[in-house]
Amino acid sequence: MDKLDTLVRTYHDASTRLLLLDYDGTLTPIVKDPEAALPSKELLNALHILTEDRRNVVFIISGRDENFLSKHLGHLRGIGFSAEHGCFVKQPGSDQWANLTKDMDLGWMRKVVEIFEYYTEHTPGTSIEHKKSSITWHYRNAADPDLGSTQADQCKVSLENMIKEHNLAVDVLVGKKNLEVRPFAINKGEIVKRILHQHAEDVDFVFSAGDDKTDEDMFRALASLEPVGEQNGEASTSTLTEDIDSLPLVMSPPAPLGLGWTAEGAPTSTQSSIHQSPPAISTTSPPLAHSKASSSEASSSSISLQSSVSTQDSIGASTSADNATTTTSSATSAASSAFESPSHAHDQQQQQQLGLAVDVDEQANAGSRPPVQLPKLRKKNVFTTLVGPSGTETLATWRVDGPEMVIGCLVGMASRGGD
Repeated sequence: MDKLDTLVRTYHDASTRLLLLDYDGTLTPIVKDPEAALPSKELLNALHILTEDRRNVVFIISGRDENFLSKHLGHLRGIGFSAEHGCFVKQPGSDQWANLTKDMDLGWMRKVVEIFEYYTEHTPGTSIEHKKSSITWHYRNAADPDLGSTQADQCKVSLENMIKEHNLAVDVLVGKKNLEVRPFAINKGEIVKRILHQHAEDVDFVFSAGDDKTDEDMFRALASLEPVGEQNGEASTSTLTEDIDSLPLVMSPPAPLGLGWTAEGAPTSTQSSIHQSPPAISTTSPPLAHSKASSSEASSSSISLQSSVSTQDSIGASTSADNATTTTSSATSAASSAFESPSHAHDQQQQQQLGLAVDVDEQANAGSRPPVQLPKLRKKNVFTTLVGPSGTETLATWRVDGPEMVIGCLVGMASRGGD
């Protein structure tokens, strides 16, 4: 029996299934104009069937902004969304987007814009995309592709130097012809853990698919699920695959919302102190780039906030999964009112609806929170899939050549969904 048959059979036998899907490069091909990366009729039909099944929890976890996702997939009421790599979340069936960066200081953005503006002026054909909680510099359409790549390397060095100088709590994501800067306290892996936490008691099947290293955050979160002894909850020391596959899983809890973080990853009592005066930017030389800067090899300044994930498990930099060139996103009026409401009770209610609320005492003791039990989930029922060429380093357990194969998996599940 091949991998697809095993996947579909396991899906069919499960009672609560989580489908966690990237968008660009995973459900649609990467194209020169990101606005042209539209869902196919085959994909939409499969997603419609899957979301009609109450046993399924389907999330699109994307770097796209909420406007794009709502416009092209929002009519599928059964889909949940995570936009901007986890900064905004909308539950299946909801009309409201929750802003998980609402209490974060985003003063760092103006420093990033100054650097991006310098490289845009000196690299014809490049552009800056402003999102609510992140900023992206696109060089896919650079007039001189070689210059675009060289400038991207230099821009990354400038960003990393600026981040180090000001001790900013942000990531530099190196994507497919783009650089994105975002808060590092939130990523796709944390969103996956929150979804798992929300459905911990019932989930018995997980399928996750992505195409680049921001999706490795998802794969890493799922790879960190550990078998535990059914009787005493202690980790199993068995080396037999059949024994491990029969044990339920446990995971470290999601990071609490509302805590500030320094670039060293240490929690603070308030939000991060990153709102500082902007650095002086030269008009004739790259800002903050110097000969002793770190290597320009595609990597990230990403810092994991989860003590359960070893740094040795990191397989390299987080890079941008999606290549949106949309204009600055804006939420629907309902979502905007949810984001801007000064009511703490309203914020708590919104987080509770998402399964994201964390008790204040629990925040204060974030390091001592107990692991989350997943009593029905087994390692053999967790499927992680990378869309990409062979030889790419990944934590995924399966590799496929293109989005059409991921859609084929969804079609296969949908065709048996009612069996």
